[in-house]
Amino acid sequence: FRSKCSGLMRIYTDVPHEFDWFETKLACTVANAAAGALALAKAEIEASQSRQIKRQLEMAGEVQRRMFPQTMPSIDGFEIHGRYLPQQELAGDFYDLIQMPDDLLGITVTDVVGKGVRASLMMASVRASLRGHALSGGTDVSTILEKVNRDMCHDTEIADFATMFYGAIDLPRRVMHFCCAGHMPPLLYRDRTIHELEARGGVIGMFEEFDYPAGRIELQSGDVILTYTDGLSEAANFNAEQFGSERIAKSLHFAASNDYSAEAIADYCLWDMHRFVGLEPTTDDTTLVVIRVK
Repeated sequence: FRSKCSGLMRIYTDVPHEFDWFETKLACTVANAAAGALALAKAEIEASQSRQIKRQLEMAGEVQRRMFPQTMPSIDGFEIHGRYLPQQELAGDFYDLIQMPDDLLGITVTDVVGKGVRASLMMASVRASLRGHALSGGTDVSTILEKVNRDMCHDTEIADFATMFYGAIDLPRRVMHFCCAGHMPPLLYRDRTIHELEARGGVIGMFEEFDYPAGRIELQSGDVILTYTDGLSEAANFNAEQFGSERIAKSLHFAASNDYSAEAIADYCLWDMHRFVGLEPTTDDTTLVVIRVK
């Protein structure tokens, strides 16, 4: 079939016989038809298996999407909105909002290396570890990330790691403790100026010796914080020019200075990125969270 051997057909007689040219041609015709039928049957089997795998991936994607907050929490004095745009059915990006005792709220945006099934499985593991330690860790961000890192180092290979922003907000006092574990720093809009929130630690899941020094900021009315994954900053246009952190800062400044809501700020930043990229397809997952202090 198509100049490739797909099998061998043997023809026997119960008495000595010499095949003539017609019988030989007929045998070749039957053999070629059988080869085509075999190829068609294999193609149908592969198509059926492909449909099953696709359905399984769709179901896994549905399970993964249910891990994301289904509704944004209603919190006095705050607006919070998250957006998640996977590049494939399964992704390594995620964001989470963890409501804890004592009026504390945990917020994370995390980017697991890679894509697909492997990244999605690690994403679920990182999320479970973070939630488990955050619920008992309060505002001790450094200790929480150290424990998550230790869990991941024990359960993954050195090539499997994640970058993470994690912040714990004391809602009544409007104080946020935070750390960027190998993650790009969040952007803070305050008094019509953009600042970076610096508190850098090592990535999650590579070495147990990494430290995670925490930062602290007292939030003020009018503050807007944007944290995101590199799918936003590294989105590139036809000329391979990346959207970049400076354009993200300009997008945030425009939306925040015009008093957009948290949801509208997230939508505007994504729209500005897509306008810059044009018809060029994105190649990475994009996740962001906007926190607006009323």
